[in-house]
Formats: sequence, structure tokens, C-alpha cells
Amino acid sequence: MPTQEGVARGSIGCQLARERLPVASTKIPYISSLPKLRWLLNEAARVGDLAEAARAATLKGERFHSYYAEAAEALKLAERRYGQLVLSAQGNELLQTEPGSAEEAAVFRRVIEASDIIMRVVPTLLDSPGPADAEEIIESLRSAGDTPSMATQRGGGLWRCRTYLLQKPQLTLPNVVASRYDGRTLLRAIEIRNFKSFGTTKGRGTRIKTSRLTILAGPNGAGKSTVLQALNVLGSLVRGNIEQLLDAHKWDYFDLPHLLSANQKMTLGVEVEMGRSVLRWELTLGARRYPGIAAETVHTRNVKDKDEEWRLLLDRKGRNATLIRESTAEHDKYPPLSYPQSWLGTLAKEDAAKYPGLLALKQWAERIRPLWLLDPTLLREPSQASATHVGERGNNLASFLHELKGRDPKHFAAFVKRVRRHYPRLVDVEPKSQDGWKYLAIKERWNREQKSFNAKQVSDGLLRLLAIASIPYWEQRPSIMLLDEIENGLHPRLVGGVAGLLEEISETTQVIATTHSPITLNYVPDSSAILVTRGRSGTVQVTPLTQTVGYERLRAQLEPGELWYNVGEERLVQSTYSRTTS
Repeated sequence: MPTQEGVARGSIGCQLARERLPVASTKIPYISSLPKLRWLLNEAARVGDLAEAARAATLKGERFHSYYAEAAEALKLAERRYGQLVLSAQGNELLQTEPGSAEEAAVFRRVIEASDIIMRVVPTLLDSPGPADAEEIIESLRSAGDTPSMATQRGGGLWRCRTYLLQKPQLTLPNVVASRYDGRTLLRAIEIRNFKSFGTTKGRGTRIKTSRLTILAGPNGAGKSTVLQALNVLGSLVRGNIEQLLDAHKWDYFDLPHLLSANQKMTLGVEVEMGRSVLRWELTLGARRYPGIAAETVHTRNVKDKDEEWRLLLDRKGRNATLIRESTAEHDKYPPLSYPQSWLGTLAKEDAAKYPGLLALKQWAERIRPLWLLDPTLLREPSQASATHVGERGNNLASFLHELKGRDPKHFAAFVKRVRRHYPRLVDVEPKSQDGWKYLAIKERWNREQKSFNAKQVSDGLLRLLAIASIPYWEQRPSIMLLDEIENGLHPRLVGGVAGLLEEISETTQVIATTHSPITLNYVPDSSAILVTRGRSGTVQVTPLTQTVGYERLRAQLEPGELWYNVGEERLVQSTYSRTTS
């Protein structure tokens, strides 16, 4: 067990005692400082491997990973799954605060106050006046059964933790309001009305519930890609305007409305969980004859109180917009303005005090990122541009990997290791630079020999695997990753590798992907799979695999992919009306 001297001075960490102590006492974390614990959580979120994360966080030797892992588990900031450290909602909330900030201190305070053991043994730890000195805490630990030496170590650590947290400035009222949106972020549902292949049924759109990993499966033309496009439209209209969106997709505005609803407005809505709140955002586009944004609303309520009324944050109708200040409930009305993008796009960091929920929603929407049908030609191309992420169709892969290796060799090594888990022949990825151009080379093992290949000689499947595996290492991590036809160009065994990668990535970045391949469903949880089909009238039908006809009986005999392929969506989804997951 590491001693107190083994931890860098001024850092914060915790550990559970391994000595022979009473059961109640062994559950009391030994807290001495916070930054190194935070570093480990950050690295574990990016790398996904506990020992690798410990090395990346410069924790003085691999053996220290268990020290901080136990701390993270004891404070319920993370849990161990299959040998990996997976962040909890509180762990994710912590990493979204600035190191050393009052917001960080507020999160740690809630974490400690939620610890039943600490609050039972030292209930006044964070009170004012609270314990008079460290000796009072030490005596409480002795009474709980700690040995004198262990009580001294733990008591001193808890006292330093108290001092650190109480000396931080108190959060102002706007920051308290803003903290409602700190923590886990999850798209819970999307609703589509009159957009492309999605019409309406009895005046209602189609609502699709989503999870950390959502796989939309179904035949060509069913509407799977339209779901991705709808989410991408929302992100694009925060980052830019309608004209830029249409140009990027080579769309004509007339092609956006549903064929049977050409004279109707199109509405895209999402429900996003953020920390202790839920935000409901609806953006309405005008009919064919009236291109532009016709309306936009944002509402919020407490995530745990389903009976609470939705509170309005943004109300935009035509050229008029009203924003509500959350801390004072004042209404800010703006002069009439024809604005060709989401009103969220006008917000800046300076608006955090007035509109924290709207700003949080904007930052979430800006980070919705797609990978559309990764093009092997673009994946192979050398490039000169600087790249912080891989382009929408696979462009700039060489540039991004070259910069990642130069900027963060440890994360690059973790990236290679992640790919190798799903492609065992891989030895190394070798991005190179010559005359300002970035190239990609791969080293593989064949017949016990190592051979290097340039990107033109590398298989399409491996290149796609590299692009997808790079997502956790992008400079700005996406809030949602949209991937179309993930099995495209892949050997069936490699499809399993991609599915495994997506499940790993979904621990820190929500993933929504489409597939035509029944094989894909065999490699993801049943709860992640949603069948997207067309009813007899041409309406889109959306049905979770677990809610299909006869699912429990059929699943006892067939794998998910076999169930879909052998039984067929016609028998699994029998309703002629659009089904939803609500």
C-alpha cells in the first residue's frame, strides 16, 4: 500500500485500507488530495484501460493505479467493469468542471456528503464550525475501529480535504443555477415531424428513445439515415446557418419536407438530460414556400420530478424571440430579426450567468458530430491541413493521427492498443510527414514477420477501424457521434470489432449508428437495437428489438441478428401505423 509520502505533495487522493480493520472502517476512504485522482479519472475516460490510465496520468508507477481506483470506487466516482474503470455520473460531472474551481469544490463536496460511511463517522466534517481540529476527526476514526496509526493517517487526510473544500469561494447565485446542468449528459429522445421520410400519424411525429449506444437497423430506404440527418441538422444550425447546411449536404430546401406533407412545417425536437435537469428543445422549419426557421422553443425541468411543469427558457416565433433569465425569471425580448440559424448560436460564454441552460444546450449541440459513409479514398489521402479530428467522410485521418502522436504520445499509444484489441495483426500505426504532407503507414504481422504498408496498400476495413477508434482522442470530444452504415466494407469478423469499439466509445460519448447487417446486432446489447421499417402506408415504423412481436420466445432460440434475418421485420413489426418507443 502506498504511504502518504508516495503521493505528490498538494495532490488529492483516497484509498481504502487493506489491513485487517473492522468491516465498517475499511469502507472509509483515506483522502489526502484531489488532482491526481481527477487525472486518473480523466485518463481512464479517454484510454479505457486502468493500468494505461495510471501511466498516462504520471502516477509514479503502475502499482498506483489500484490506489486511485479504490479511491474512485469508494467515492462512487467510478466503478470497475471487466477490468476497466468506468466513470459514474458524478465522475463525469467532476471532469466537466475546471480544476481548482469553486464548481469543482462543489462537486467534491456533494460526493463526500453522499458518502454514508464518512457522514456516519464524521457527520460534521464539512459543517461550519464543524470539527475543531484534526485530532477530533482522528478520535472519531479510532472510535469507529481504526488502529491509532491508520486513524492518524486518515484523520489528517480528511482534515486537509475539509480545509481545501471550505477555503474555496462560495458559488454565486448564477453559478448555483448553472450547476443544475453539470454532470451526465444524455440524449434521451428525438422526435421528427414532416422531415424527409418521416411524416405524421394522426398529427403526431415519430418519437425515438435513445441510450448511450443506439443501433438503428433496417432495410434500405426505411429512414435510418434520416434520424442521423435530423440530429445533424440541429447541430449544424447551432454552428452555422441554413444556407451552409444545405450546401454541405448538397440539398435543396424543397427536398426536406415529407412528400405527403410538403405544405406543412417540419419540426425536430430532442430531450436532453443534463446533470439534474432535462432540456426539451424544438426547432421548426418553414414549409417549402417559406424556407427558414419558423419557431424554436426550449423548456427545462428537474430530471427526477416528472410531475414538475416545464419552465420556458426560449420562445421564438417567426422574427420575434424572448429569452428568460433563470436566476431572476426576467424576460429579455429581442427586436424582430430574420435569423437563419438556431437562436442558441447567438449565445456566448458571457451569457452563462443569464442563460446557463441555453448555453449548456448550445455547447452540447455544437459537439454533435457525424461520420458519413467513411470513404476509403479520403481515408488514404495524405493531407497538409492541421486537424483536431477526423473529417465527416474520413478526410484528414493522416493529419489527425500525426498531430495526436506529436501532441500526446501516451494517448497515441493507447489508441494503437485499442485498435490492436480488435485487429490483432496490427503492430503499429506510423503517421509520417514529408514536405509538409502527412502520410499514413501501417505495420502488421504476417507469418511471424512484421511488414510496413503505406495507406494505399491497407485494407478499407482497417482504415475505417482507425477512424472510428480515433474518436475518444479528438481534441474536442463529441457529445453525440453519428455513424452511418458501420458495416460498410468490413469483413463479418471486423464488424464485431467495430461494434465492440462503439460500445467502448459510448461510455464517454453517446453513439447513434445505422446498420443493414444482422451480424452487427449479435455484438451489441439487445436493448441498444431499434428496428426502423416502413409500414404498408409508407410511414416509418420505429420499434425497439426488445418490443418486437414474440421477442422473448424467439430470443430464447435465436441470436438478435438471426432473429431479425430469419423472422423478418414484416413479422416482427406488424403494426401498419408508426410505432414509437415512448
